[in-house]
This record gives sequence, structure tokens and C-alpha cells, in this order.
Amino acid sequence: LRAAISRSTTSKANANLLGDVTVFDYALTDLQLGLLDSSLRWPGISLVITNLFDKRGINQDTVTGANEPVHDVIYTRPRSLSVIVSGQF
Repeated sequence: LRAAISRSTTSKANANLLGDVTVFDYALTDLQLGLLDSSLRWPGISLVITNLFDKRGINQDTVTGANEPVHDVIYTRPRSLSVIVSGQF
């Protein structure tokens, strides 16, 4: 049995020269749990949860339009679950 947890923090930044649109300023936590037997070649199974607490952060915010600005926003990846099955040849 193995487990790993990681946390990454990204500080706030300005998305334009005026400084009125900010991006980043979030922290994400990932978790990985695995069940592996070194005496067996197959199977190894791992469960990976990315963005464990489902935090939403802004990676990009592009503003277009002068009179009525429109924000084209790209967010962080939402929580996702992956199952990895591995083995040795």
C-alpha cells in the first residue's frame, strides 16, 4: 500500500497592464493511493484524485470589448478521478 499527497500554491498575478484583472491566487491538493505487490508482475492499481477539494482558480482572463467588457476565462481543472492499472513485462 502506498499513498502520496501533494499541494501546489500559485500566487496572485495581474492579467493585464492596468492591473484590474487578476489571475491565479489558488492552492490545489492532489491525492494518490496505490496497491502494489512487488512479488507480482500484475496488477498494480492506483487511484488518483486531482484537485481533491474541487477549488476553482482562474488561469487566464482575457478581456475584450471597450463599452461592455467580456471576460473569456479559463479555470483550473475540476476534481477528477483516475484509476491506473499497471504491470511489468
